[in-house]
Amino acid sequence: MGLPYEQAGGEGEALCAVMYCQGLVDSVVSSDGDALLYGARRLYKDLRLHARLLPDNHSGEWVALENDDGVSISGQDLMAVCLLAGCDFLSEGL
Repeated sequence: MGLPYEQAGGEGEALCAVMYCQGLVDSVVSSDGDALLYGARRLYKDLRLHARLLPDNHSGEWVALENDDGVSISGQDLMAVCLLAGCDFLSEGL
C-alpha cells in the first residue's frame, strides 16, 4: 500500500515511544500499555480500521499521566505503580 513503517529490532513499544518522544509521531497505537512506561504520553489502545463510530465516552484514546481534572502522575511514579501491581517486567508485582 506504500505506507511507511519501521521494523523494531526488539520491543516494539519501546521503538514507538522513542518515535513519540522525538516528535516523529503524534501518538502510539498498541494494546499494550508498555509504551507509556517507555515514555509515550498518548496511547490509542482500541484503534479500529473500519468505519464504526464509538460512543462519545469511549474514544479509544488514553492520554497518559494526566486526566481532565488536572491530576497527573510522573513517569517514575507510573513505573513504581506498575512494579508494585505487576507488569511485563515483574509479573507478580512487589
